Amino acid sequence: MGQEEIIFREVDEQLEAEQLSRFLRRYGSSMIVGLIIFFAGLVAYVVWSDHRVKRDQAISDLFMSANQAMMEKHWDAAQGTLQKLLDTYPGHGYTSLARLLLARSLVESGRPGDALKQLDTLAADAAHITPLSDAALMEAAWIAADIDLVQARSYLARIGAESTFRVMAMELEGVMSLHDGDKEKALAKFRQALDTRPAPPEGVRQRLLRRVERLGGPVAVDKGEG
Repeated sequence: MGQEEIIFREVDEQLEAEQLSRFLRRYGSSMIVGLIIFFAGLVAYVVWSDHRVKRDQAISDLFMSANQAMMEKHWDAAQGTLQKLLDTYPGHGYTSLARLLLARSLVESGRPGDALKQLDTLAADAAHITPLSDAALMEAAWIAADIDLVQARSYLARIGAESTFRVMAMELEGVMSLHDGDKEKALAKFRQALDTRPAPPEGVRQRLLRRVERLGGPVAVDKGEG
């Protein structure tokens, strides 16, 4: 390599060094801050992800423990565990299921009034999730039917006409009408439930047909017959 080439190389290297120096002076602080933010975010995500996994596992353990206590009819234990889940992890997806389970546990332990409070809360919290809200209202109506028919009907009235629970609501209205001694109204409700579209599930349909038959009403013939 000639002397001139060596000199030119040294000049090029000095120029590159000066350019790099100017670049770092101009953008170095921003790059460092950016790297700090990136790695801080990465660490935060890893920590948060690990925390979320541990949280979800803890919630699942509580729910399964409560469910096991329910199966063994240890109502106090189930209620304590479910309440802990609700108090410790509000807003988690499991809380809706926990409230439904807690309501059933309260009914089984002879506390229907407290069960209705839980279902009222669930129906309000899940107002933007219609199927879940309607499920809570339907459950509340069945419980209230043994306590106060007026209150039960108020729950049923909040279930929309397009709800998947509407057939069950009409059936319960018919049952309550029978309790009032109004067989004609009960028969009308059962027929109305049978005529809903889409048609009710086959098991529900057969039950409604038996109710209509017991009340002396005409029973529809299946299209597949005759």
